[in-house]
Amino acid sequence: MAKTTAQKKRDLGLLIERQVRKWQPRLGLNQWSIEVNEYPNEAAADKDTALSIDWSPSYMTATLAFFPQTLVNSRKWVEHTVVHEMLHLQFARLTDLVEENFHTKSPLGIELHARIETALDGLATIIQKEFGR
Repeated sequence: MAKTTAQKKRDLGLLIERQVRKWQPRLGLNQWSIEVNEYPNEAAADKDTALSIDWSPSYMTATLAFFPQTLVNSRKWVEHTVVHEMLHLQFARLTDLVEENFHTKSPLGIELHARIETALDGLATIIQKEFGR
């Protein structure tokens, strides 16, 4: 029997949750409380965004939201994306500093954000390759 959309979303949420629990200690994020939720408004999701993380360094809390319509259902791809998003927590103060001091829509703000994303993506690739066993 084919899975319903609700079952697929639940399975995807469980896969993401397992990856978060796997990588949280490996990335030194045990002090963080990380919650995984389906993004409540699929229409608001950017067509290129599969996962998004919001954080509060003061409270050491984060919410990893997933957008089922944009996620590729490949364990390796989901794992890479989870690692990338969780690395944002390691660099939360840097990202917050950039956002506080540069208008995010300014050319410099856009460039700094893009460079942070590229760096985190490269780190996620290396970390997943070296420590993903």
